[in-house]
Amino acid sequence: MGAISSSEPQLFHCPTCGASLPVPDAPTVTCQYCGSNVLVPLEYRNQNTDERSPVQEPIIINIAPASPADTKVVRRSVGAIVGVFVGLIVLGFVVVGILTAGGIFATTAFVSSSLDKNLPTSFPVAQIEPTKTFVPSPTPTPPAEVALNFGGQGNGAGQFDDARYISIDPEGNIYVAEYQSGRVQKFDPNGKFLMLINVEPDRNDYTVIRDMAVNYKGQFYVVRGGDILMYAAEGILVATIPGRFPDTIYDALAIDPANNLYALHNSASSKDLIKLDPSGNQLWRQVGFIAQIDKKITSSGERLAVDGIGYTYVVNQSGDQVYKFDPDGKYIDRFGGRGDGPGQLSSPSSIAIDSKGRIFINDSGSIDVFDSDGNYLNAIPWLRDFGAPRGIAFDLQGNLYFVTIKGEVVKLKLNF
Repeated sequence: MGAISSSEPQLFHCPTCGASLPVPDAPTVTCQYCGSNVLVPLEYRNQNTDERSPVQEPIIINIAPASPADTKVVRRSVGAIVGVFVGLIVLGFVVVGILTAGGIFATTAFVSSSLDKNLPTSFPVAQIEPTKTFVPSPTPTPPAEVALNFGGQGNGAGQFDDARYISIDPEGNIYVAEYQSGRVQKFDPNGKFLMLINVEPDRNDYTVIRDMAVNYKGQFYVVRGGDILMYAAEGILVATIPGRFPDTIYDALAIDPANNLYALHNSASSKDLIKLDPSGNQLWRQVGFIAQIDKKITSSGERLAVDGIGYTYVVNQSGDQVYKFDPDGKYIDRFGGRGDGPGQLSSPSSIAIDSKGRIFINDSGSIDVFDSDGNYLNAIPWLRDFGAPRGIAFDLQGNLYFVTIKGEVVKLKLNF
């Protein structure tokens, strides 16, 4: 190619089809014959820039349509290249997959092995503490609770001066007797005052009362001056069972369900246990009954009670023992003994038996409870607010009554 004249049009040839192409004012030109985009040679672009600063143009590769033969060659080449390229890619994915899988499996195996070596074969089960619900300790049920109390010290109606004995009739009426004054007061089951009885003095003008009991007909008996006085429910004296000094001086008294009387003859020379029919006729007499058991025992302050089938229990205050006799007055057994432990006694002063055959003994500080064989069962502590108990008795419903040193009458409902 010669030098390019400024008067001749500037041309160059299409590299694809060989057609002449004019030099445009642009870096590329489209061949009007084959349609290829052709890059304008650099020497032509420099001349057509009118001495403007040369600008580095991007290199553009133009691919023009080829002839059918060339197209087949190109397609084969491209297909081969593409096939090789795709094969390499697939091979790469396969290799990577194999390596990755191998790594994963190796890692998994390694981790599994490590876990097998380092972890225990069994895991301790977490001990979950159960929710703790606060349950207050139950309040212990007392052996007895006060159901009624009345009275007080004094000489008026419903008041007491040295009251020591108490009895309950079948209708629940309450009788309370004082020691020296000879007064016996009667109350209804609610403690309402009903009447006052002044017992007749003895031959020596004494009215000292030694004991009192009520039979199942509502008649009540008072031991006064060695005699037994029997009163009707209305407070009228109906009979006297006389004592015959010095052979018979009646002291403590009890009555069985058949209205037979059990009494103690108490003198310096003898301690006798006596059974009488309701009219006062003697049925049997055990002379010197304590001495027959043990001559070394000191005898004083005896009280007695009888159960529903005629067994008699006598408590000996100085000996701290209880003696049991069969319905014929024969000695069977004894229990107690001095001491403060369960089943032991310390100056017992009175005795009563409930309908279940349990034996209640007023001891020092409590009322102790035994079964019919003398086995210790329970204890009812003294109620200090009311004072120490003296005489004790039961009603037919099994409620326990006692009169206290402060002149109080107390009714207890038992909880055992």
